[in-house]
Amino acid sequence: LSELLRERGARVWELPASAPEFLDFELPEGGAALVLPDGEAVEALRRHLARAGKDARALWGFELACESKDAAKALESWGLRPDSVELDRAERAVVLARQDACGEWRERMPRARVLPAWHRRLPEPLDDAPKAEFVAFTTLSCVETFRAAMMGREVSGLRAVCIGPRTKRAAEELGMATVQAREHTLESVADCLEKLVR
Repeated sequence: LSELLRERGARVWELPASAPEFLDFELPEGGAALVLPDGEAVEALRRHLARAGKDARALWGFELACESKDAAKALESWGLRPDSVELDRAERAVVLARQDACGEWRERMPRARVLPAWHRRLPEPLDDAPKAEFVAFTTLSCVETFRAAMMGREVSGLRAVCIGPRTKRAAEELGMATVQAREHTLESVADCLEKLVR
């Protein structure tokens, strides 16, 4: 996104990215739906199998359920395709969740075994933050990173352009005025910002 905005003449300031840290977990035997909410869950699974000296064949007997395009794309890059799984009807399910989202998954799927597979290491609060006309959020984790970096600073009143509805809600929870891009693409976020600046 930064590159697209610079090509359009914008001055861009980027926050340090948060980084996923992958946790150890015990994957049960197959015969269950394996729920992968995001690309990080797929990476946590890949690392788990690699540490155990295994590969994708160890997933025999699991139905692979991807909860996002990001997860499906990460799984496909590994040479696997997600299965079509009706999670509310799954008799047995295992969810590889972000550590702070485990409670939400337990509420959503009370019969599932929810395993914390990763967590996000957020940056330290910034000492000096530049003034900006707009903030662009392309993922929910971008909002979390922004919140951590701006800890102790007033952010309500800032205007945010968000890639989708979940990102928009998270920015609104910080008190920010929000606009949602027309499509879930970086180009659409850049277009939206360009229109707002004019």
